[in-house]
Amino acid sequence: MNESWESAAGATPGRVLLRAQVTEADEVSGPGRLATLMRVVDNGSQVLWHFGDTTTSWTLPDQPPQPGIPVLTSVVRAETWRRGQRGVMIPETYLLLVAADGAPLARLARVSTFDHHLYSDADVERIWPDAVFAPLLERGVQRRTESFTDITELQRAHPGAVPPSRGVVFTGRRVATGWLFGLALIVVVLIAGRHR
Repeated sequence: MNESWESAAGATPGRVLLRAQVTEADEVSGPGRLATLMRVVDNGSQVLWHFGDTTTSWTLPDQPPQPGIPVLTSVVRAETWRRGQRGVMIPETYLLLVAADGAPLARLARVSTFDHHLYSDADVERIWPDAVFAPLLERGVQRRTESFTDITELQRAHPGAVPPSRGVVFTGRRVATGWLFGLALIVVVLIAGRHR
């Protein structure tokens, strides 16, 4: 992957160090659609993370540290479990770019065999194969797999890795409680409106 790339904003082109391996079908639909917007580009003294129109500066382990600029040190495959319907534990994996302090700089993929709108293991192997990380590994970035008992433990290790919606479980009881609360609120509003 020795290509150069220039952002839409007209920034100086640089060597692409990370980009997804996507097909034309990925560019239109599926979990790979967002991956088409992601790139890490070498900009000399820094690297630039491009995600659509958003650009963020980082450094790599082989670049001089810069105040206020995070250092991308690891590509982490974080394997964990989340609670699903009726308390069933569901496996879920996060593919993250992580800073020296453990903070996730970017989430490349979320993997679940139970959520069709997320990546499957086959999607990750196809879109984010080992080979796409080679240019980062050559620059001192480490690649590792971490295991966590649940998403709370993952969130403690890498704050911000798990979207807030992943902790919400809509069990039958919670849905029923929500409906009852909503109906009770409507009744209170109607009664208050009649007594004016």
